[in-house]
Amino acid sequence: MRYFLPIAILLSILLGLLFYSYSRSKDTSVVKPQSTDEILLSIIEPVEGKTISSQMLQIKGRTEPKAFVFINGKEMRADEQGIFSASAILDEGENTIFIVSHTEDGQYAEKDLLVNLEVEN
Repeated sequence: MRYFLPIAILLSILLGLLFYSYSRSKDTSVVKPQSTDEILLSIIEPVEGKTISSQMLQIKGRTEPKAFVFINGKEMRADEQGIFSASAILDEGENTIFIVSHTEDGQYAEKDLLVNLEVEN
C-alpha cells in the first residue's frame, strides 16, 4: 500500500507525457521549413533546346557570387556578381550539357541543358 501513491503519480506523469507527445505529433499548424540547400542557377545562353550550326558552344549563366561551377566536369568560379561563362565542344546531333554550382558551405544546384548541333554541308 505504501508504494501505491508513488506508482500512481509516476503512471500519471508517463500518461501525461505520452498524451502530450501524441497531441503534438498531430498538430497540423506546425509547418516545417523547406530545404535551403538549393541555390540560384540560371542559364543565360544558350536557351534550352537550341539548334546551332557551330561545334563551339558558348555557355553563360548566373549563380551565387564566387560559387564553384562545373560544366561537363570543367571547373570554374563565378565572379562577384555570380556570372560565369565557358565554352564546350559539341558532337553532331543532340548534346546534354551538365551544369553544377555549389557554394563553400555546401549549398548546390544542378541543371541539364539540351543543345542540338546541325552541321551545314
